[in-house]
Amino acid sequence: MTDPNIDPGQGTDTPAPEGNEADAPNTSASDDQDGGVSLELPEGNELGGEAPEIPEGYFKVPGDDASDDDRAAFRAAIGVPETAEGYLEGIDLPEGYTPPAYLAEAALAADIPVSALQSILKADAENTASYMAELEAAAAKEQKDTAAALKKEWGKDAAQNITLANRVVQKYAPEGFGEFMKKTGLHQDARFIKFAHALAGAVGESAFVDGGNGKPQGREKDTAEVLYPNETRKG
Repeated sequence: MTDPNIDPGQGTDTPAPEGNEADAPNTSASDDQDGGVSLELPEGNELGGEAPEIPEGYFKVPGDDASDDDRAAFRAAIGVPETAEGYLEGIDLPEGYTPPAYLAEAALAADIPVSALQSILKADAENTASYMAELEAAAAKEQKDTAAALKKEWGKDAAQNITLANRVVQKYAPEGFGEFMKKTGLHQDARFIKFAHALAGAVGESAFVDGGNGKPQGREKDTAEVLYPNETRKG
């Protein structure tokens, strides 16, 4: 006789439900269980193995521990020459422009590519040419203004007075002073010319000038005529 309050399956083995694996208990899988994790790593990629080869067209940036070969390969790849002179090969620079010698050495030490430094040199050459043109224009204007000022102040004696100033400088100035005058602009500074003329009068330099046209004896052309040709002809 069967008790209706007792589960017929109680006390007996209950088979697992078929076709419903999602409801199955979550147990660890062994090597021989279906659905277990199995991952086989490819050979050659073990931890600490060799790095993959760098694709063509790329290069490795050397680190602190890079070898000399690695550094040489990097420099060659970005266009760094072997010597400082290599920066000037094939570059077309304006006549009269000389690149600063230290610049190429600094570029080589900093691994600057040839194309980069040559671009800088071309820009520097253009800037230098523009600067020199401005200096020449300013010097020409200063010379013209000086000649006009002295002509106005000295009148017909301007050419002779400038000659006297020049003679006293030639006789008493130390060697190389003429170049110093040109570099500093003293040779066309009205204040310095007047100062030199005053010295000429003090030391009797008028003996070097005849009483006619103010030229030194035995000279074809004096400094006044060279520096201020327009003004001396008028005198």
